[in-house]
Amino acid sequence: MAQTMIGSYLKTTTRNILRHKLFATINIIGLAIGLAVGLLVITLVHDLFSYDRFHQKRDRIYRIITSRQDAQLGNQDYASASVKVGQICQQQMPGIEETAIVRQGYRGDATVQQTTLPISGLWATPSFLSVFTFPLLRGNPMTALKEPYSLVITQKQAQKLFGAVDPVNQVIRLDSTNYKVTGVLQDIPLFSHIQFDALISWSTLQQARQNDPNFFSWDNIADTYVYLLLPKNGDASVVQRQLDQLDQVENAVIKPRAMSTRLQPLMSIFLGKDLRNEIGHSLPLSTLWALLAFAFIAILTACFNYTNLSIARSLRRAREVGVRKVLGAVKGQVLAQFIVEAIVTALLAMLLAFEFFLGLRSAFLALGPSFATLQLSWGVVLAFGLLAILVGILAGLVPAISLTKINPLQVLKNLQSITLFRHVTLRKALIFSQYTFSLFFVAVTLILYQQYQFFIRQDVGFQTDHILNIALQNQSAESLKQKLSQIPQVQQISQSQRITSLGATYQTYLRYKDPQDSLAAKLNGIDQQYLSLHHYKLLAGRYFTPAQTDSASNEILINQELMKHFNLGNGNPQKAVGSLLTTGEKAYQVVGVLSDFHYNSLYEKMEPAFFRYAPKDASYLNVKVASGKEPATIARIRQAWKQVDTVHPFVASWYEDDIEEFYHPLSVISKLIGSLAFLTIFIASLGLFGMVVYTAETRLKEISIRKAYATDRI
Repeated sequence: MAQTMIGSYLKTTTRNILRHKLFATINIIGLAIGLAVGLLVITLVHDLFSYDRFHQKRDRIYRIITSRQDAQLGNQDYASASVKVGQICQQQMPGIEETAIVRQGYRGDATVQQTTLPISGLWATPSFLSVFTFPLLRGNPMTALKEPYSLVITQKQAQKLFGAVDPVNQVIRLDSTNYKVTGVLQDIPLFSHIQFDALISWSTLQQARQNDPNFFSWDNIADTYVYLLLPKNGDASVVQRQLDQLDQVENAVIKPRAMSTRLQPLMSIFLGKDLRNEIGHSLPLSTLWALLAFAFIAILTACFNYTNLSIARSLRRAREVGVRKVLGAVKGQVLAQFIVEAIVTALLAMLLAFEFFLGLRSAFLALGPSFATLQLSWGVVLAFGLLAILVGILAGLVPAISLTKINPLQVLKNLQSITLFRHVTLRKALIFSQYTFSLFFVAVTLILYQQYQFFIRQDVGFQTDHILNIALQNQSAESLKQKLSQIPQVQQISQSQRITSLGATYQTYLRYKDPQDSLAAKLNGIDQQYLSLHHYKLLAGRYFTPAQTDSASNEILINQELMKHFNLGNGNPQKAVGSLLTTGEKAYQVVGVLSDFHYNSLYEKMEPAFFRYAPKDASYLNVKVASGKEPATIARIRQAWKQVDTVHPFVASWYEDDIEEFYHPLSVISKLIGSLAFLTIFIASLGLFGMVVYTAETRLKEISIRKAYATDRI
């Protein structure tokens, strides 16, 4: 009986689709666009929730994150933690099975015989390989990271450096130091929030920093990450209470600042709270919810189309409903007929949606996200099929209920008898909703685009035009400067430790007269040409003028925010010159005060910052070019690099391009929402077109009479 009914439903559905080809086409195209957006979001969500899922002990792994309370800067949440909290967890804290401490920041050259390759790595404790599931293809995971100057490398790097030779027990030279290869790791999966080419033993770093008290201090949370593996049936709340007690003890020493440590589950790292100083890729959970909301609106708009056209055709279907009821069909059977019809339409739309999805996927990946692949799997395909059925039910439910409830005799008298609100027909409400969503998308797109334009055009406090930043990659700055100075288009060259206003920061604590009043100030090491090349505005004092004795290493230039915090010279830049500030055991003399500038980014408020003279610490050359971005100029600069370094690729970018790239996510989001706006408007217009066609069909008799009357008058 059930099979007969289903067969009847499918036969009736096929006849209706073939009889009303135009309306079926409009419905299928509209649903296909909505489903394509849905499939794109499904594959993206699948990728996002795949992060770190390959770790076998993932449900028991937690990361310690840090919240820093600062009187001036407020609360700031960091993904990193101090080495000290990691050591205490490792040695003293019960309720923890293992503690893994890692530190990022190693980038150098790996040399094996005549082969030299750039490599990035992490320092890690031996427990790292037992906490996480990063399989060793060769070597012993229990001892691979135990001894100083030992390391493990990934399979990809091993192939590049050693070819077919077994790398274990071979020697790699890193920064003039020999390291023993103790293992080969399986290549790191893309869906890991931790990415690296090599792991260097933690004991190597401990030996190098054993006389540095700041390295082990409670408030030094730069670049160090602590992961805890709890026992089976372990209680994270017990460990958290111990961390709270530890916070109170340590914060009493570092007043007036305060640090609080919290546990973060491993599976909440990639999709979770937006934290500073992340070790790898992360995406705020709010961004995911926003994408889901936009996709839902696009799908809902497509469903509105189907509902709208189905209700518009209710008069013609009312006779069908009446005949079915006369023949003995119950309400559930009539309801099932229209639901099946909507599901079949959605499944047909799914085939077309897959073609649309391929185009959307290519466009999405072209925007530049490196955290997703959008590859299909059986799970994704199954979810897509379920989505199509759900969309079919959602699209067909309202017209099905409406058509089963209405009295055919009433419909013959008044087609507009179905109302959603007083004086508002359901069709009008649906059309209004469609275009409201579309206009909302358009408004959000325009706002985001204007914000993006504001960021890339906003004055950051110094000039960035026609400046090429070249990564030195441990090469001699002087040799490269000598080559570049021979190029006529090169006007000026400076050196810097980092590139500011792009989100990457480095800070240290400064003190003035009160030893308890310390300030976290942003820092950059530069040479004597840097400030003039970038046209920083000097309010008082002078730029660096280093003597042969290099006495300028004890001099700094500060910005207004730093001056205001310590009230140097009672807020007078002229009087602030000559003040002494200390960091650790070293004293610096203020030789100049600069107008405020954005060290971090325009997302952040203006922060205290200073420059010190440190050309030997430079990681970049800043090259001011007269002729702009002409290919011939870049070619000559590239040739100069090849004369100095034959190993490393030429890595350089224009400062203006870097700023645009930094705010590129805003542009990506605005393009995504703009695309959704176009799709929703297109879907709504399809529905409106269908309504116009249907209205014209229902008024054919009127149109014929009008045309006949007009002909008679002529």
